Amino acid sequence: MKPTSLIAAAALVLLAAPDARAASCSGRGCNGEDPVRAGCSAGATVADTAAMFTSGTAELRWSPACRTNWVRVVNYPGGQSALRITVWAGGDRVGFPAPGTPGTH
Repeated sequence: MKPTSLIAAAALVLLAAPDARAASCSGRGCNGEDPVRAGCSAGATVADTAAMFTSGTAELRWSPACRTNWVRVVNYPGGQSALRITVWAGGDRVGFPAPGTPGTH
């Protein structure tokens, strides 16, 4: 087998392989969970974004694996106190603190 054929075959195997980490929660059962540790971040998409009043961007993310949304704050410059993130839809409301340190939370 030629080296290029072997590389192509290996790439097809990698593309067809399922995600090794299955989601450990679903829907409201993911409230308070870390999306990466719960297996929700793989295959997630950005549903909406909003600029934050200081700097940085809040992303509303959707996970088809976990069938839930969460907020990720990117490019946050840091501040004196922790961030308080609250997400609500209709009568449901979920809030959590995030560190006030620079970066992505």
